[in-house]
Amino acid sequence: MIGILGGLGPQAAGEFFSRLVDRFAEEGFVPNPHIILNCIPDPGVNTLEEGQNFNLEPFLKGIRFLIQNSSRLIVMACNTIHIHLQKLRQLTGFQNILSIQDAVKIKILPLLGKDKKFCFLSTYLTSKHGLYNFGEEYANSLIKLTSREQFDLDELINNYKMTSNHKCFSEMDQIIQSVINRVSGEEIIFVPACTEISVLAAPLNVHKIDTMDALIDHAVNSYRLFLKET
Repeated sequence: MIGILGGLGPQAAGEFFSRLVDRFAEEGFVPNPHIILNCIPDPGVNTLEEGQNFNLEPFLKGIRFLIQNSSRLIVMACNTIHIHLQKLRQLTGFQNILSIQDAVKIKILPLLGKDKKFCFLSTYLTSKHGLYNFGEEYANSLIKLTSREQFDLDELINNYKMTSNHKCFSEMDQIIQSVINRVSGEEIIFVPACTEISVLAAPLNVHKIDTMDALIDHAVNSYRLFLKET
């Protein structure tokens, strides 16, 4: 069984589940694997800062629920919570919580050194803690958000979680256009690195590597390997 820890926020968890089921179907898994989605009340992942409301208990409870219900692989449908992946593995004693960092690295590393620039669209905390820090060559290929763009992006993420307002899609487009306009002449690959941003950026016609899709690929491949080993 595959367990999904969702609810961070709930709209993105639903999108993750839908894409995962579609991906298994595309890969010829008939019937589809047994999947359980534990959509926990959003505890506010953006507050998971050392010394400031640092409380992993809601996530630990969510993961333990999945373990108790026979999950053999667990996928956390959120980028920012992966900052605490090792601690969550340690405190639950469960190592088969998949790493979104590993999933994204597989997509990014082959493109380094090919005159491409990457712009990660993540929460402030994901960026601050260097979740996607893949070395010096990677750092030299980054286009960082301005402080204004980062503020607007964090506000957009929170607004979409609370309202699901369709205006959020146009606001997402405005942030991306802001980056494009100030970095003219560069080939930019945008990396939605927040599940809400994966939803909001999906309709936009820009070059993307979506971390949600990368994690789904990783989950499918890990499940296939799990079947071979059992």
